[in-house]
Amino acid sequence: FVLLDEWVRNSRELTYEEALTELALRYFTGHGPATIQDFAWWSGLTLTEARRGLDMIKPELRSVHVHGTEYWVSASGPPVSGDTHSVVLLPGFDEYYLGYKDRSAIIETEHDPQIAPHRNGVFQPLMVIGGEIVGVWKREIKRSGIEITLNPFASIGDLEGKFMEAAKDYSDFMGLPLTRTELNQSL
Repeated sequence: FVLLDEWVRNSRELTYEEALTELALRYFTGHGPATIQDFAWWSGLTLTEARRGLDMIKPELRSVHVHGTEYWVSASGPPVSGDTHSVVLLPGFDEYYLGYKDRSAIIETEHDPQIAPHRNGVFQPLMVIGGEIVGVWKREIKRSGIEITLNPFASIGDLEGKFMEAAKDYSDFMGLPLTRTELNQSL
């Protein structure tokens, strides 16, 4: 425990309205595209309070529709990417998965249980193609370097090489050699 004044020298006092506005703006600019339900769930606000916060910042946002659902994103940020071939390896406790109540836009419903298979709060690292979670991966650090196993939910086609590059990027980030990369198609 620390005193806030020791860590934050110039803290500001906000009214409830100012705090709600700031929270909504930071959430949608940091997590967007996101729904009003996502914001309420993430923040612990009631849906009424969340809508009030959203209403105060709507001029700074723009809406996008995905599968008939309205999402909000920063108006000044980059457009939502349509790159369906981008490949990313994310950690298990990443906000990309955990920051949303409804994850149907980023993962097929039947695969969702595989992200936390033991229902114990431990989330698997994520394989992502074009914004969609397509599998999980594991890393094992050994004396000789890092071994990575990729476990896609289905065939990843010609994007296997991009995942191998992402695994190499991860090992470079860790400062360890990549000693083995395995693609396991048997999930």
